[in-house]
Amino acid sequence: MTIRIVLAGAAGGVLMFLWMSAAHMSPLGMIGISALPRELLITSTLDSGAGGSGGLYVFPAAVDAGPDVPSGFMVFYPDNVITGGMGTKIGLEFGKELVQSLLQLLQTLKQELAVVGLSRFRRRGRGPHAANKGAGRHQSNSAESTW
Repeated sequence: MTIRIVLAGAAGGVLMFLWMSAAHMSPLGMIGISALPRELLITSTLDSGAGGSGGLYVFPAAVDAGPDVPSGFMVFYPDNVITGGMGTKIGLEFGKELVQSLLQLLQTLKQELAVVGLSRFRRRGRGPHAANKGAGRHQSNSAESTW
């Protein structure tokens, strides 16, 4: 049973990896994404304006900015963290999705066991109201009975 569970989790991780790979390589993965015009000018301005620290930025900072002020949500890294070996990134992504699939499987099994265990627990008369429900079941009419 345990081997089947681990194989099911591994199969789920492989399928999730294949789907995510296909979705990212298709035109679907590029919807809404475009390159910056004058990228060097913008990134050098961002680098000097952010003081060399990367992070998640929302602009404008003032909530009461007028409707004519540009607004946005941006992740900025002053060092180029996006470059690197594609094989390493794909391996890490596969490992991450495999672990996620196994954790989801374990959580589902835990819930299933809780439901099955609870129903068996109630069927055997050991639930919270078992004393009331089965009080007269095992009693005989004899006075010597200890039930």
